[in-house]
Amino acid sequence: MDWMVFENLKTGWLSPAGEFTRAAYFDHISVATTIDDDLNLPDCDPKTGRRLQPDEKLINAGYVLIGRSMISHGWRIEWSLYHTLTPEQRQFLAPYFEDRDHIESWALMRWEDER
Repeated sequence: MDWMVFENLKTGWLSPAGEFTRAAYFDHISVATTIDDDLNLPDCDPKTGRRLQPDEKLINAGYVLIGRSMISHGWRIEWSLYHTLTPEQRQFLAPYFEDRDHIESWALMRWEDER
């Protein structure tokens, strides 16, 4: 993979429609709060009644969190176990998965399982 392309990939939130909202490395919670305020997602888990944090609300609504691991510095891509990626999300995320050495293994396994 071209290193410059890899360096241009961004961190943030990806909606089910494939719309990307950038979030700086440690800013994903405040950006999730802003998105949640716009969407007005439910505050509690319908099964357990537990109050959800803004990032949990987005993940439950089908959003994908794109971040970087503090340990490996590889890509950390998180999405709900209850949602598969939409075609728009897969298209947006494809460049992140091209460099298999710089993505967390569990995300890579899920990516390949959903093909």
